[in-house]
This record gives sequence, structure tokens and C-alpha cells, in this order.
Amino acid sequence: MNLTPGEAQSILMGHLRNSVLFSAPNKPNGMLYAENRPDNSDKEDVVVNTLVFSNRAVQQGYLMVNAYTPNLVLNINSYTDRNQPNIPRLNELSALLREVLQETWIPERNCSFEIETSYGNLADSAGQWFTNYKVLFYAVNI
Repeated sequence: MNLTPGEAQSILMGHLRNSVLFSAPNKPNGMLYAENRPDNSDKEDVVVNTLVFSNRAVQQGYLMVNAYTPNLVLNINSYTDRNQPNIPRLNELSALLREVLQETWIPERNCSFEIETSYGNLADSAGQWFTNYKVLFYAVNI
């Protein structure tokens, strides 16, 4: 039976939760979330979003993994800027994500995933910065 996008998301989130991403000394100080990050979070959260999934015997789909950091607060003369990314920290989290998102086979679910694309550091509609990976997910349903 084919996996739903939500089941694939749960498999990937379980992998992330039990990986070096959340056990390393420089792990994110926030939480792992499905689909959305809480409003006004000031933590280093990781969010896994579902995208499109096929419905074939060899199923293919995509998930997005985003790791957020709080914006830097810079005082420039009498102006306080809260829009700048914390590039060094985004790079640390990106390195952890690259490590745990390398091609991985999960035999008990007959599925695998790997990084397809990195879009680098981006800002969401609220101006919060994150690093982004598009993950290719395969499941064999024979």
C-alpha cells in the first residue's frame, strides 16, 4: 500500500528526531514541527513540509526541510535592525542537515530519501531566516 505524504513526513521526522541533528552539542535549541513553525518563535526550529507525491508502485515524492534561526539584532547608530540573518549559525545547522539527509534507506518501511536541492538561506513572509533542503523520498510498494 502506498504511503501518504503525511506518513512520509512522519518517517523523515522520526529519522531527524533520532539523528545527530538533535543530539549534537550544536543542535537546534528549538523543536521539530510538521508543516508550520509557531508564530513569533524565537528558537532554532526545524520544520518538515510535504509537497507532491506520486501514487505508483515505486512511489516518489518531495519534502522540504527548513531550519530556522532567530534574526540578529543589530544596533546601528540609533536604529535597531532585526532583519539580518545569523549566517554562521545557519551554516552550522545546514551542515548538520546535510549530514543526516544523505541518502538513507529505511528497510522496515521500504523507503529512502536524499537531498535533491538546497535553496540556501531564505527569509519567510515574516522575515525570519532559514536554511532549506528539498528532499527526494522513494518508497517501494510492491
